[in-house]
Amino acid sequence: MKNLFLTLITLFFYCKIIAQTIFYENFENVNTTFDATPFYKNQAVYCNGHIRNNSNIDCYGTAFVGRLATDMTLRNGVGKFLFHGTYYPAANENTLGEVWGTQIPLTVQPNTQYALSFYIANVFANNAARIQPFINGVSLGTYVSAVGEGNSSWTRFSFCWQSGSATTADLSLRNLMDNAVGNDFALDEIRLEVASINQKETNYTVCFGESIQVGTKTYNTTGVYTDVFKGYNGCDSIIKTNLIVLPQITKSQNFAICRGESIRVGSNTYTQSGTYTDRLRSFQNCDSVVTTILAVNDFKTTTQSPVLCNGGVFRVGTKTYNVSGSYRDTFRSVNACDSIVLTNLTILQPYSMTQNLSICQGSRVIVGTKTYSTEGVYKDTLKSILGGCDSIVTTNLQVKNGSFFNQSATICTGEKWVVGSKSYTITGIYKDTLKNFSGCDSVVTTNLAVIKSKSHVQSIVLSPNQSIVVGTKTYACTGRYIDTLESFQGCDSVITTVLKGDNTNRIFIPNVFSPNDDKNNDLVLIYADEKCVRRTIKWAIYSRWGERVFYKENFQPNDSSFGWDGTFKGKILPPDLYTYFAEIEYADGSSDFIKGDITLIR
Repeated sequence: MKNLFLTLITLFFYCKIIAQTIFYENFENVNTTFDATPFYKNQAVYCNGHIRNNSNIDCYGTAFVGRLATDMTLRNGVGKFLFHGTYYPAANENTLGEVWGTQIPLTVQPNTQYALSFYIANVFANNAARIQPFINGVSLGTYVSAVGEGNSSWTRFSFCWQSGSATTADLSLRNLMDNAVGNDFALDEIRLEVASINQKETNYTVCFGESIQVGTKTYNTTGVYTDVFKGYNGCDSIIKTNLIVLPQITKSQNFAICRGESIRVGSNTYTQSGTYTDRLRSFQNCDSVVTTILAVNDFKTTTQSPVLCNGGVFRVGTKTYNVSGSYRDTFRSVNACDSIVLTNLTILQPYSMTQNLSICQGSRVIVGTKTYSTEGVYKDTLKSILGGCDSIVTTNLQVKNGSFFNQSATICTGEKWVVGSKSYTITGIYKDTLKNFSGCDSVVTTNLAVIKSKSHVQSIVLSPNQSIVVGTKTYACTGRYIDTLESFQGCDSVITTVLKGDNTNRIFIPNVFSPNDDKNNDLVLIYADEKCVRRTIKWAIYSRWGERVFYKENFQPNDSSFGWDGTFKGKILPPDLYTYFAEIEYADGSSDFIKGDITLIR
């Protein structure tokens, strides 16, 4: 980055002062009572405005003598300055803390820029005076204070003022510090001058990617930039910068070299294929980006394996070969790199073979362009697949006969009879041609009989405690049962048995119980033949007043954990007659509602 910051500070941070001073006061020609100057207001109102030199004592006695022994103008110990050591609150003054001012307004030019400057020194550093300048009753900027105390604390302050339409200027300085402790200071070198705006134009040319800094601004693109700064006297300083950013120069190049060679770009040397980017310095002293696409060609090696018949010749370049072997030849390729050809040459000798073949009756064998279907020995001369050389083939041909087979089969309905890749499920006569053990056709004739399955339905009404036997199974409960038996022919016979009757005789619920914890008849529960009864869907017991005192659902019969112990909500019920209702599901999926009475005794 090209940095202009220091240049701006040292050269341009000021207003150019035209040699025209409108007003200047250094108090050297003013006596201690201000009789000789028209430029100090309220001089008889209070004591704090005094001219002090090395021999003069201010109105506060000797306490401050020596702390400000040197003025700003002469610097010889006898010069004069305006000293303020008495605190007057601004509220008690018509001019709101005014410590100096012009009695007679100054004549100024309209629409002109002026610089008002003055020096301040602190007698004591604590509660330093806050001096605010005013022109025509309007404040300029913010208040200022000197730093330090004594002779070394003289500090110059400057403010810029645009006159606008004004033709006179009433100057005043006011102290805004309202603390009586400290707040002792001196004024000197009060000056009003004409100031013009300083302008500077600079031209810069930088490379792409670089920038310049003007004050706190950074610029990196071509353009005209204007920056305004405040000088030490508060006036504007304008810098116009004409910036040209040179474009980046880019170039792309392609190279092809042979393995072992290299190319050089700038200070870099490349020997491998790839894309390389280099930054070089152009004639404008800027970076130039060069992209190099490099192809490194290897020595090309080609391997070939020709096969020739005996007496043939193979040519490689200007060389000819007619004997089996490996040969190496070097040529110059189109990319100017060496090309190596490796030749593995094979010279075939005449070839002969004997084959023994067997075929079935009606088939044939082809040797070259010849066809044979009868037994015998045949000799043929053919071109081999290896180079097209002569090949003598001797064929010993055997012809085999086919076979025939008849079979009868019986299956049941739903079964199938498989012959080779065929499946049969219907009665009939079928002929199939298969391959026998010698690979010839074998004709199989199948006479198939399909026996239909038999079915029978029987309906029986069961007597109490009666059971029915079907095959190996015994049934004692109502329901529909399907059994598959094997007939004397070995096929299935389906028997459907429908048993009817009253299943309730398979269920027993006691009609009396005595829940007295004697381990005998303490519970009432549902007993049933589990072969006939699948589950109890619901079971409820009610008092003679219709209140439900017990309820269970979805449980197996004969389970004492679902029995009633004669209590309700943890309380023992009195002896009485109770009514029950139960919904029972049987093994065949049907269900019944049963009801009855239970007598509870104690």
